[in-house]
Amino acid sequence: MLKLSHIHKQYSPQGQWVLEDFSFELKTNETVAIVGKSGRGKTSLINIVGLLDDNYEGQYQLGSQSLKSLSRHKQATIRNRHFGFVFQSPLLISHLTVLDNIGLPLLYQGISTNEIKCRVMDLLEKFELTNLSKRLPKALSGGQKQRISILRALIHQPKCIIADEPTSQLDIATQHHIVDELFSYQQQTQCSMILVTHQPLVAQRCDRIVDMV
Repeated sequence: MLKLSHIHKQYSPQGQWVLEDFSFELKTNETVAIVGKSGRGKTSLINIVGLLDDNYEGQYQLGSQSLKSLSRHKQATIRNRHFGFVFQSPLLISHLTVLDNIGLPLLYQGISTNEIKCRVMDLLEKFELTNLSKRLPKALSGGQKQRISILRALIHQPKCIIADEPTSQLDIATQHHIVDELFSYQQQTQCSMILVTHQPLVAQRCDRIVDMV
């Protein structure tokens, strides 16, 4: 699906290399766990993969297309269509309802509000969360907020899910539930998934583990 070749990344001209001559490949329908101690470049790697950061040296191939030379506008278009992001914090917009938060990626694609509502409600029903559709984020528990952020990442049916420690701030029972939902969706849709985690049991559920030593 995608391939990074000989990536070099540092945050200042005289700074330490966060990624040095690093290569990474992700196949279609593959799940990969990214593990390693803090400061080893895990978040930097997924920011590059997800087209959130283009300040690096090296090559990025998505399918047959080379992305490094594309404008930021074209990269943003590809990002919004190909990737779904789940972060450590839900990052929900406080004044928008659950329905509107989930529907944001579709709004950016120019889809009509009626179509967005139908698709969001279908997804909420699939995950048995329709009762939350009109609530604001402040009325949700921590686990509910993170589940909504996952649905926001899935609503546009991405080819790749990128999850950065998605359960690190939750209790154990909620962690297991959310991880189960992510893997269940991935298996149903046959999309690829990159999962940054410090939890060995979660990493072992993936097809492959990349240790950022």
